[in-house]
Amino acid sequence: MARCTARFLAVEPEKLRPVVTDCDTCNILNSGSFHLVQNNHSSCPEPSLRALQSNSEANDPLHRSIIDITSNPTVPRETCHTWVNKTAYFFSSQRYHIYFRLYSYYNLYKTLLDQGSVPGNYIVVRMSEASNYKFEDFERLLFPELKTLSELPEGRVCFREVVFSPWAYAAVMFRCKMERDTVSKCLGCEGRGKLGTSLMTFRTRALQACSLKDQTREHRESRTNKSIVFVKRKPYTRWNGDKLHNFQRVLSNQDEVVSNLKSHFPNAQVRDVFMEDLDLCEQMRLVHECDLYIGVHGAGLVHLWWLHDDAAVLELAPSNFSTNPSFKTLAKLTGRRYRFLSIPGNTYKVTVNVPAMMDVVKSLLYGKV
Repeated sequence: MARCTARFLAVEPEKLRPVVTDCDTCNILNSGSFHLVQNNHSSCPEPSLRALQSNSEANDPLHRSIIDITSNPTVPRETCHTWVNKTAYFFSSQRYHIYFRLYSYYNLYKTLLDQGSVPGNYIVVRMSEASNYKFEDFERLLFPELKTLSELPEGRVCFREVVFSPWAYAAVMFRCKMERDTVSKCLGCEGRGKLGTSLMTFRTRALQACSLKDQTREHRESRTNKSIVFVKRKPYTRWNGDKLHNFQRVLSNQDEVVSNLKSHFPNAQVRDVFMEDLDLCEQMRLVHECDLYIGVHGAGLVHLWWLHDDAAVLELAPSNFSTNPSFKTLAKLTGRRYRFLSIPGNTYKVTVNVPAMMDVVKSLLYGKV
């Protein structure tokens, strides 16, 4: 995972405070408010930019930040109103898309881990200043050292060392999805689910932020009832001007699915939810405590990260999504059991074969698929 370190970087927060954008960092990074201080020592853009380009998409906001910063004029040291001596880790994320948000969090966590950062010796600065930014309470629990650009001192703030954490595109899980040569490596990963891996230590840290912890296998096996969480989807517009019919993969027979889950598995606790109606920690708690997590292909399936060791995930999706390994690879990397059930069609509304689905659910709940 590529990252970039710049020494002696100047930021002008007051120019950024009026910046509110739906595309998160775009306007911020184009604001001309980032400058290198004269006589700086920077590893950007060479060779880090080349490394970054080989590990993430070309439109990653981090690309633009490096390009903008290195093309802006340098500023004299004496123009710095405040110096920050601690290493500052800058990161950005989308304002509410949970899939990309968690991957950005993981990249920041991995960057801190790789740099050997010690709490108290660094700060974290989020570049995103979008309105309606969700999950901020969770974010501050996850990274207590967090500051937003708006919380920096007035005037020009100069940092002795800034480390830019890659955006979600550089996460190994996203690369498993996008890079054809990487998919097979991810699916055959030998270290999947091991407690010492960064994916699993991040999982522990995220659960702790929500006051959650794993129960022992003996405790789970002592429970008399299995728990199923079925995530429902509803049509909504994703941005201003978006049309409802553009939002696909909404089950036309969601109520039938829920009814059959309850009738086929009367001893199981079945929860059907719209995740977006819940607080993030409540979303995580539901999945963390369940034995089977079911949902149509979509961002919410990223919560399979929190499943316990013996739990499983069932992904429902149109057949044209069978080659999209987003959640299959995440399940492999975290060591969770996974099944894919194809749904005919690829349009706005799709209908799942309920009897076939119940057979798969039974095998996942009571078998070792």
